[in-house]
Amino acid sequence: VLLSARMSATLLPYMRYMLDKLRDNVRLITPDKNDWDYFHVKFKKERTMVIALGLPRYPRVLVEKLRELKEEGYTIGVITDSRFSPLCEYADICIFIPTTVASVFDIYSTPMAFINLLITDVAKKLPDMEERLAKIEQYDNKKKTYYS
Repeated sequence: VLLSARMSATLLPYMRYMLDKLRDNVRLITPDKNDWDYFHVKFKKERTMVIALGLPRYPRVLVEKLRELKEEGYTIGVITDSRFSPLCEYADICIFIPTTVASVFDIYSTPMAFINLLITDVAKKLPDMEERLAKIEQYDNKKKTYYS
């Protein structure tokens, strides 16, 4: 499950698009979705990995959701900008990626590049991934998904 809020959540569709090719049931959850409120009902903690993305100007709603999920026993990975991020307190795993500017309009080029590298690296380590990606590519070619 990919979890975020506000400006940081703008990176989630990109991350989901890539992860969805590697795994089934990748979910993107933000505070405006029903899954946010009913998380503990819809997702079993023993089968769910939460990846939270929170960069500077950390949304309070995200910090509070991670606190709640940690108390309920979910495994949480956090991608954030600093070891001083309030999200780290609730994470089992933290990855730190700096942002270029922390302002009302953050620049997320570094986190975007990191997400791409991370998922590319993960794909290399997953069993049967070449076969899965080849099937996706065959389907896209058959359906002429991309203009040529």
